[in-house]
Amino acid sequence: GSTSSWSTSRASVEKKAEPELTPYEKYLQRKREQEKAAENDSKKREDEKKEEERKREDERKREREKKREEDRKREEEAEKERARKREKEREEKRLEEERKKKKRKRRRKRRKQSQNLHIPPNGVLKLKLIPHQNQFLKNQSQNGDQLLQ
Repeated sequence: GSTSSWSTSRASVEKKAEPELTPYEKYLQRKREQEKAAENDSKKREDEKKEEERKREDERKREREKKREEDRKREEEAEKERARKREKEREEKRLEEERKKKKRKRRRKRRKQSQNLHIPPNGVLKLKLIPHQNQFLKNQSQNGDQLLQ
């Protein structure tokens, strides 16, 4: 490559300071430089590999977090749905109990009314009177009998 005048002049100074290398020494020097460059390349590739692996791991971690969050939301929705269902069932049960209660009340009322009615064998309806009403009618009829005398 191109070198600046500074590095060229420095190299020439170093050359003057160092005696001329033998071909074998030059070979060893080139070999050391190549090994160092290869080591640097290897280290660089290893660092890039580690960086890629870290990125993949981060991505997997994000995916797991995202999945966990989606699962949590799904579970939350399912729980809300179950709660709504339970509430609906409670409400339906309450309404059913209310209907049964009203039905029982109506039945008791009808039974009470039918107990107040007396149907004799001749089929003519006669109102069955409550004891105090009977007493009242007796008193009236006695008064009526007294008036007739």
